[in-house]
Amino acid sequence: MSEFVRNLVEELNSVTGEAKASFGGMSAEQVNWKPNPKSWSVGQCLDHLITSNEAYFSTLEKVAAGTYSPNVWSRIPFAADFFGRILKNAVHPDSVKKNKTFPVFEPAQSDIAESIVEDFASAQDKLKDLIERLDDESLLGVKVASPVNEVINLRVRDALEMLALHERRHYNQAVRVTGFTDFPS
Repeated sequence: MSEFVRNLVEELNSVTGEAKASFGGMSAEQVNWKPNPKSWSVGQCLDHLITSNEAYFSTLEKVAAGTYSPNVWSRIPFAADFFGRILKNAVHPDSVKKNKTFPVFEPAQSDIAESIVEDFASAQDKLKDLIERLDDESLLGVKVASPVNEVINLRVRDALEMLALHERRHYNQAVRVTGFTDFPS
């Protein structure tokens, strides 16, 4: 296992453990509480992460199996590096700029089940399994299309880094929700 994969899995384990510790014992009321109608609840943050990560699962399975066929857009020189940089910066936890999510990644709007933390942990296990099956050549050499737009292609390594940064960003967002004075106790 490469150092990159080891570090990535460690970060995913960290976010999963922190989510379990922070949100694991929450009631349905707490999981679904929002500071205002335009904000997301803790449950919606986790649901969004499950949805956005799972959008990459079938592609990562094909890459791991060696059956992924890059599209024509992946041949544009330097485009994957450009998109990788842009997307990682956009979802970076330190970025103060708010981003509107793509409709395909919108969290559920109805009541989120109390089991959302366990659902998130289960989805994390699947993601880690897929990552651990990738070899170094796949991480650096293969370019995959974004689930949002086939024109946007990223190196597998950049896509995975983006997912990890994205997780940390929304975990932090969920923690902020619990810090409001009127958050249910």
